[in-house]
Amino acid sequence: MDIQQTEHIIKACIRTMVPGMLWGPPGVGKSSILEQVCKQMGMKHLDLRLAQIDPTDLRGIPVPNRETKRVDWFYPSFWPASYEEGENKGKGVDGPGVIFLDEIDKAPVSVKNAALQLVLDRRVGDYCLPTDWAIIAAGNREEDGALSMPIGTALSNRMIHVEVEADIEVWAKWARKNDVNEQIIGFLLANTDKLYNNTGHHAFPTPRSWVAASNLIKDNPPADRRKELIKAAVGEGVVHEYEAWVNIYSKVDPEAILTGTMPVLEGKDQSYRYAVTLSVAFYANKRGVSKYMGNICKFLDLLGPELRACFLRQQSPKALEEMATAPELETIVADIMSIL
Repeated sequence: MDIQQTEHIIKACIRTMVPGMLWGPPGVGKSSILEQVCKQMGMKHLDLRLAQIDPTDLRGIPVPNRETKRVDWFYPSFWPASYEEGENKGKGVDGPGVIFLDEIDKAPVSVKNAALQLVLDRRVGDYCLPTDWAIIAAGNREEDGALSMPIGTALSNRMIHVEVEADIEVWAKWARKNDVNEQIIGFLLANTDKLYNNTGHHAFPTPRSWVAASNLIKDNPPADRRKELIKAAVGEGVVHEYEAWVNIYSKVDPEAILTGTMPVLEGKDQSYRYAVTLSVAFYANKRGVSKYMGNICKFLDLLGPELRACFLRQQSPKALEEMATAPELETIVADIMSIL
């Protein structure tokens, strides 16, 4: 499922208190999705990396009670506390939240057993999870080459399962909102197979590693240094294609096009066509489409259906509404409405 579909299922799991399990390759954004959902729903977010903890980290440590001649348990400080009396009894003191059991596939068997009790009974030892705290887990699949191990049928059967896949359109929308390098976004929209590609090397393209690449080149380094930084983040296999894209993209003048100087696209290869389309689309989105409406119409007339849709997908809902009602664009209103 893509990111948006996954978000809907996570929200359903949280609302119904049904434990959910997110499966997917490294770097696809599983933990980011949950963090974003928690922010949207106003939920607390407790991230537990199960591969890095011991069973005692979950259950706590035994402390002798000399009066009762028994052992009391001191629970970890990260567990959310519950109200013990009154109308809110059992609910979280700090409000509702989500326990995120990340890297559950890499956890030792003893930790998986503790997680099983948490998922099944909503408790670990004598500790009880607040009634308004949900449980979501995540892990890599065995075929992802991430040292994963089966989680076991007992645990697996007590959760619903979602396969998370990288989706370029959803990622591109998120990337624009989060100041990811425009040339990287454009390159991946034009080369969708490069968003995620596990090449087997130490560095390979994932949504996460592309964001890292963007951060590395924020200070606009010289071309040779930029190439080395991109290679360090996403691997050598893709860096040459990216540099070729940058060379094309940087020569496009979107302002000239939107003020009336139409480009010649006939006879040009697909990379050039995408570079021109996306450069103009990003420029129009940032500066508003209303003052360029006539030239946007002329520009869209030059594009085929695929590139026209690509242009429209980069616009804000407000811009699409303006374009859908503009007389100059009456002939492509159907295309615009399909994007809306």
